[in-house]
Amino acid sequence: YAFEAAPQNLLLLDESVRLNSLESRITIYAAALGAQTGFVRLGPTLHANQGGLHHTERPGGVQIPRVALDSALLPIARPAFVKVDIEGSECAALRGARTFLRDSNIVGFSIEIDQSRACCAEWCGREGLFQHLGRRGLCPFATTERPPRLDRLDVARCADWCASARAPAVHDVAFVRCDAAA
Repeated sequence: YAFEAAPQNLLLLDESVRLNSLESRITIYAAALGAQTGFVRLGPTLHANQGGLHHTERPGGVQIPRVALDSALLPIARPAFVKVDIEGSECAALRGARTFLRDSNIVGFSIEIDQSRACCAEWCGREGLFQHLGRRGLCPFATTERPPRLDRLDVARCADWCASARAPAVHDVAFVRCDAAA
């Protein structure tokens, strides 16, 4: 499954799925993810994100449907990899995906935390998402592009690497099977 809100990215995603003959394996939802179903307005951004859009309350822009993952998909038993990179809306999207994440067979999870550090206390808490992934045998790694590598993070020190503005090197976190990463 793929959820994409940005119209330009949606066209590229659709074309990629079609060109790679993956229509029977990937279902595309033309919607943003959030804590609840409704609508969100996207407008142009000055930042260089791929979609060139951000959430806005100003007039103009494009109104996009928003869905909670829990209302769009049932938990799945087959192995699932979840990637969450939605320009600061990770908090709301994950609040709308609690049942899916709790009951699905998550074998890998990747999240951009750079624009969502305000949610780190929620994610790092004893019952938070990152602790939940750790209990399922997934270990956190900071991912870097240049040079490409994974640096193991201690989930018990989550607040240090997630919430701290002093840890600017950690932008993306990937949770992978601890035994596979050894």
